[in-house]
Amino acid sequence: MNYTYDKIDMNSKNKKNIPKSKVINKYEHKTTIEIDSYPNPKQEEQRKEESEEEKEEEREEEREEEREEDNDRNIKNIYKIGCVCQPGEITFGKPKQNQDNYFNFNFKSEGITFVGVCDGHGENGQYVSEFLINHLPTDLQETYLKSKNDNESLDSLPLEAITQIFEESFLKTDNDLNDLCDEMKRRKLEGEHIQDYFNCDYSGSTCVSLLLKQRDMSSVYVANVGDSRTIVIRENPGNFWTSEQLSRDHKPTEKDEYQRIIDMDGEIEAIEDDNGNWTGPLRVWEKGSEGPGLAMTRSLGDKVGSKIGVVCTPEVTKYTIRKEDRLFIIASDGLWEYMPNPEVCSFVKELITTMRSNHNEIDADYIANELFNQSVLRWRQKEQGMDDITIIVVLLK
Repeated sequence: MNYTYDKIDMNSKNKKNIPKSKVINKYEHKTTIEIDSYPNPKQEEQRKEESEEEKEEEREEEREEEREEDNDRNIKNIYKIGCVCQPGEITFGKPKQNQDNYFNFNFKSEGITFVGVCDGHGENGQYVSEFLINHLPTDLQETYLKSKNDNESLDSLPLEAITQIFEESFLKTDNDLNDLCDEMKRRKLEGEHIQDYFNCDYSGSTCVSLLLKQRDMSSVYVANVGDSRTIVIRENPGNFWTSEQLSRDHKPTEKDEYQRIIDMDGEIEAIEDDNGNWTGPLRVWEKGSEGPGLAMTRSLGDKVGSKIGVVCTPEVTKYTIRKEDRLFIIASDGLWEYMPNPEVCSFVKELITTMRSNHNEIDADYIANELFNQSVLRWRQKEQGMDDITIIVVLLK
């Protein structure tokens, strides 16, 4: 549509009779110009709105093209990282001490991110998980930098080398934790007042972690100790979403975990209630003792448990990125207790689908918080109390 206001005599007495079809412009050598009407503010506003809608449609088409391009590549970048870490409840509405913690650590000048969730347990579990987030990332960074040559990168190191780096780092952190507790105990026995004193004889923490490049990642490494968990969620062709668990829950029900505890002269039993019935999950016990009663077979801390086969050795796996991968979820067992992997996947699918249909950016923090809210609903339907819940969402692009 063409307007030539400067070439039409708007002061003419007959201006309102100018037809809507064709007007002869004497300055254009009788070139014909089509117009619909005189400028109308409402119509101009409507045209602007239509123009904005067209632009938004174009932008959405561009975003869809970017998603399709991403689908054709097995190389991903970290897009966004979101997290929620909230205490559980002793009873409905009465919060407990939060023993969960998490870290999001970037290696210096290496373009590597290390994220993880620590789920503390026992009387001093919150102190153990706090110690881990303050020491394990830097221990891993130091061990990694010492273990590789200048021309080596995360992608070029074999799985055996990465596994050794993780094992050395977790062991160093665990040893430092136990040394600290032993030192505080010694000083306390000597009569010294120790601020923030704690011991880890019967307290510890799980730790599930993910090591990945910030850009151009073709694979990631999962290191897990305990029963927290990492999954990857994929968007497959035909809007078919699936999940895959990348870590193994270290519980007494696992055959090799069970056997290690038995070989170390530990016992595995559930708790017996007042009526003589077994209740709850299988737990790890010291023979002839009422402790430690751990529902997992690997942890950091737990000095008594370590004598009967509860190890701090991480199980390390390498995962090769697939073009359908959309995000990783790393979470404590507070999420997984009443939301199995497929349900988490379906819930995330609905969240992302809604955000896309509303032309909103995919928000990692929003996904983490909505997962938390949904998990709380499940807990309140099943239990009087609730476990601590920590969730990390790593969006890929």
